[in-house]
Amino acid sequence: MIITCPNCQARYQVASQTIGNAGRKVQCANCQTNWRAKPEAGPDPDTMFDAEEEKALDAQFEREELSANKQKNKDRPNKATNPEQTESGENSAKTDADADVDEEKLARQKRDLARRQSLLNRSLPKARLLRIVRMILTISLMSILGGGYTLRNNIVSVFPDLAGLYQALGIKVNVVGLEFRDVRTLRALRNGTEVMEITASITNVSRDQVVVPSVLISILDKQGRSIYQWSVDPQVVGMQAGEWVEFKTQLTSPPSKAASVRLNFVTNQP
Repeated sequence: MIITCPNCQARYQVASQTIGNAGRKVQCANCQTNWRAKPEAGPDPDTMFDAEEEKALDAQFEREELSANKQKNKDRPNKATNPEQTESGENSAKTDADADVDEEKLARQKRDLARRQSLLNRSLPKARLLRIVRMILTISLMSILGGGYTLRNNIVSVFPDLAGLYQALGIKVNVVGLEFRDVRTLRALRNGTEVMEITASITNVSRDQVVVPSVLISILDKQGRSIYQWSVDPQVVGMQAGEWVEFKTQLTSPPSKAASVRLNFVTNQP
């Protein structure tokens, strides 16, 4: 089909498919006038190309026009004394700016296409399978870590060597299920002899009934080293969950270097 510039009446032979059904915005290569070319009236609508093909043809047509404009502007003489040539230079600068805009538009279209392709790939069965596998592995790892923390006392009771691992991670482990609370020491003279009295409360912090083992009392010096030890059997054998009992013992003539005491349950009893 033939399109005619409405400004300078220049005529151009173009393919009907290039204009499309809805028409196309074109630019005159002679006077740089922009107008919307419309298809020639026909008995049937032009349905040869779909929307994606129309976009591709439009981009190709614009690139061809830009190439022709650049070549034409390059061939024209550039003289500042000629008003017509000055106007041509301005039009050339405008054409270059339009070319930059068009290149930006094409780059944006490529990015949009890449995003759509990425979304499409994510919906494929393989991608879905990988997401499911990652989700299962994450849930399994969280379950293992949660179980290892919640059941740490039971785990250490079966595998005592793991106590060091929990300690290295800063996690407190209580295999016995009992705790010493309100530990106090008192020194006094009785019948002219110095006596160290140690009191505390033993509390069952577990959810079950536990057996109360013997208590090991260690006298420590200022450096925290044990200088004297002895063991005592508590007054009770077993304790219910949440129950507590008072613990009391004394040492006659304690070491002169005694600075503090430490209480521990004897867990390796036969």
